[in-house]
Amino acid sequence: MKKKDIVRAYGDKFYLRNHGYYSSNITGRYLHRVVWEENNGEIADGFIVHHIDGDTKNNNISNLALMSKSDHMKMHYAENSGGLRGYNESISIR
Repeated sequence: MKKKDIVRAYGDKFYLRNHGYYSSNITGRYLHRVVWEENNGEIADGFIVHHIDGDTKNNNISNLALMSKSDHMKMHYAENSGGLRGYNESISIR
């Protein structure tokens, strides 16, 4: 494992995994979720932390947005299918 594949933050070490996200060996938590919670508080059930620029290694708070799981799925479906027929584009990003 390369040094750049390890991030030390919030008293823990986060390792870059094969799926492209950093997570802790000790707590199993994902770095982007820890960053969000340290800056904004607990993540409510049914919500996820989205990487705005699509780069899962960019865990700067300015690149993170809280979204409902439903809106997140709709957004990625629309991106991957070239648009969603009749889709209302009022996705809520916090």
